[in-house]
Amino acid sequence: MPPTNWELVLDQIKTLGESMTKGFDEVKGAMSKFDDRVRGIEKGEVGCQAVTFGRLGAAEKKLDEHTTDLKDLEELIRVQAMVVNDLITSQKQLKVIMNWVLGIITAVIIALVIMFATGKAWVVFK
Repeated sequence: MPPTNWELVLDQIKTLGESMTKGFDEVKGAMSKFDDRVRGIEKGEVGCQAVTFGRLGAAEKKLDEHTTDLKDLEELIRVQAMVVNDLITSQKQLKVIMNWVLGIITAVIIALVIMFATGKAWVVFK
């Protein structure tokens, strides 16, 4: 009777071996599908990375241009502020000169009016 028992054990081992082989085949298939999916994602990323890096490069270039423009604008504002200060100084000097000129003209007019009033000057119309 022991051989019958061994046959049962061998049949069970054979069944277990077949089930293990099926299980390994399923795991291999799942790993293969997983590997294919990962490979597909990586291929998609390669295309996206080029676009992303291109856009980042363009954005960096644009940022550099804007930085340069801002520096130019800052310099322009500084120059314009200096021009405005010079204009204010010139206006103050012009105001002083105009006050002197207006004082002299006023003094001449007053002198003429006094001369006309006292009879030392007269107007002749032809």
